[in-house]
Amino acid sequence: YIPTRFSEFWNAYPRKVAKAPAEQAYNKKATSPAAEQNIIDALHNVISAQWEHWPADRKQYIPYAATWLNQQRYTDDIRTETNEPEYMYAPISDDTEATDEQKDALAALLAKLNE
Repeated sequence: YIPTRFSEFWNAYPRKVAKAPAEQAYNKKATSPAAEQNIIDALHNVISAQWEHWPADRKQYIPYAATWLNQQRYTDDIRTETNEPEYMYAPISDDTEATDEQKDALAALLAKLNE
């Protein structure tokens, strides 16, 4: 089987780095029309469920396409929620009040630093 949809994959992939290794990995993993469709579908799912919601300062953690393919990340279960508290990733505005949870976490951190 000769894969035919790499350009579709590459156009959708949000981190455009190292195209040649990505194409090699894609051609190795897309061994049938069904496998190729699974890769494309998984990419669209992970983009819509995770990556498009990440703040700009976390986009560098999107793996290179070749890495994503070689690690068969297209077979991962996609988490749509995070276990991190919102204050770990949500932007803070000047009028934001710290929550009790945030105050407790800061107090615990300061206590450790002062030990």
